[in-house]
Amino acid sequence: MLQMVAAGLTPAAAGPSAETAKKCIRYSYLLYPYQRPGAVRMSADRNNYFRDCMAKDGNVPEPPSPKGPDTTMNNVEPLYPAKHRVLAA
Repeated sequence: MLQMVAAGLTPAAAGPSAETAKKCIRYSYLLYPYQRPGAVRMSADRNNYFRDCMAKDGNVPEPPSPKGPDTTMNNVEPLYPAKHRVLAA
């Protein structure tokens, strides 16, 4: 440690926490939802937002939650409808 200080090096500062990373990735997907590759032109907006959020240690305003019909799970059919469910004995 003394050699590091003499050389002008400081110990590495702690990076962002796992909670910060989870928050930033959640916000980035809220703002820039996943779209199947090839279906639309791809951009680096989600990745840029994530990096910016991490650089600010998660101190970014919370994005508005999506309110469209295609953003809910109400229009997705269950894999096993209720009448075909198999119950374990």
